Amino acid sequence: APLPNDRANPVSGTLFISGGGRMPESSMQRFVDFGGGEDCRLVIITTASEAADTPDVDSRVAPFRSLRVADLCVLHTRDRDVANSHEFCMPLENASAVWFIGGHQSRWTEVYLDTRVERCLRQLLDRGGLIGGTSAGAAIMSQVMIKGGKPEPELERGLGFIPGTVVAQHYLQRRRQDRLLT
Repeated sequence: APLPNDRANPVSGTLFISGGGRMPESSMQRFVDFGGGEDCRLVIITTASEAADTPDVDSRVAPFRSLRVADLCVLHTRDRDVANSHEFCMPLENASAVWFIGGHQSRWTEVYLDTRVERCLRQLLDRGGLIGGTSAGAAIMSQVMIKGGKPEPELERGLGFIPGTVVAQHYLQRRRQDRLLT
């Protein structure tokens, strides 16, 4: 499918985008503070991770469990029908903040683009909520998303939360300067 024209309207909520790697605890606390502090109703979406279907994903969620929030829910599926279900999306309808962990951004877009999950995320931002992510969770924020390729970028449609922008995660660490310039 052709990539969309990058003319989406900017969001009204808050985006918290981290380029990749582990975030310092102070940054995680700042994210939670933006999401309501101790009243934060946090949803962590782990689908981009290859470990999302295993207990190993707990190590990626554990740093958030040490922060004081009103509620923390981990959300994951690899099934688009599930992503379109009201029951699966209920935590998003009540969330004040959503965090996308890293992995591969195509795992996320294959399951959630054009589903009820995506609509719930837009509604969260429309009501002034917070969405953040690291690595693949950062890449999905732009409308035109780099999904891979070196040095030629492979492009895919992302969420379009920040029009006119491409998020290049792990830019220096993985020597992705030429890919972004291309």
